[in-house]
Amino acid sequence: MVAYWEPGVQYNLGDSVKYEGHTYNIIQAHRSQSDWAPTVAFALWGRVPEQECKDEHWSKTDTEKPYGNYGSEQNKPPPPQGGYQMGDHQITHEDQQKPYSALPEEKKQAVDEEHKRWYENIPEDKKKDLEIGGGVALALGALGAGFFAYKHHEKKSEEEQKEALWALQNWLQDSKRRTDYFRANGSNEPCTWILNVGRNMPDHAIECGFEDGKPLYTVRVCMDGGIQLGKGSPVFKKGGVIGYKQEENHVDQYEILVGDMRRLKWVGVSGAMNIDESGYLHVGDSRVKPVEGGRENDNPPTILYVAKASHKGAVHPGKTSRTLKAAYIPYGGKEKKVEDYEVLCYA
Repeated sequence: MVAYWEPGVQYNLGDSVKYEGHTYNIIQAHRSQSDWAPTVAFALWGRVPEQECKDEHWSKTDTEKPYGNYGSEQNKPPPPQGGYQMGDHQITHEDQQKPYSALPEEKKQAVDEEHKRWYENIPEDKKKDLEIGGGVALALGALGAGFFAYKHHEKKSEEEQKEALWALQNWLQDSKRRTDYFRANGSNEPCTWILNVGRNMPDHAIECGFEDGKPLYTVRVCMDGGIQLGKGSPVFKKGGVIGYKQEENHVDQYEILVGDMRRLKWVGVSGAMNIDESGYLHVGDSRVKPVEGGRENDNPPTILYVAKASHKGAVHPGKTSRTLKAAYIPYGGKEKKVEDYEVLCYA
């Protein structure tokens, strides 16, 4: 029998709960609290598809199955499509691709009201961790159930704040949907991104470097309307470190890259990437497809690729693009430029 979710309970991998008529499977072990209910703590709980909601369906062995080997291939549902409900309005996949300023007025109003409601529900002590004037993550604490408090130093206009929030909203909704699907069905893709919280690294996270003998992983976060890359490790104070605007930014809610390295490979690059119009990387006589990791907030957006580079006796995950002409890795409170690096590609 699946128990009902309660605050003040230690939940571990393999646990499932009922909440508001639905079943949720745990993603990260934690002790529950009143503002981390399954409906808002997207990185802690994944909602089980209705056809799978049987009391004895989930067990600890389900969470330990090999990557991409959940159930039979014939019975796997297709990956979920974009879009979500916002109040009385359906936010479609097409809406998600537009900037906030291009939304119909009624949807803008629905988004504004929802963001205000989310922010008002943040506990007062957590509001202090958010810089409302800075604007980059003024409601990220609400969207992510209070896990994430990224402070930015630049003041932004109200319109810029709304554009950043809109991008954040869509990133988090897509990430939750992708994570729910992965936890329920695994993945047939060589790699995918799933939500993670804190310093516990999930199974199947791809090792993309090391430091002091400890593995480092690739992570990403929505910042300023773009999706920026960095590194994750249990030894970091919050779990994730993102390089952005020449600074290291410590984050405790982020996406982490999971996958199967038998279907991926690292390709050495020096200087600028030679990327053709089809998105293929040319290295000598080889032509390979690099793994897209994120994007800048320019228009059209510059694609960021998963990279790693050696620095001071370690190998650090980072980012590169066709315009950066190097890899940039977060290190020592700053971003470091490294001209010889490797790019993660499909094998």
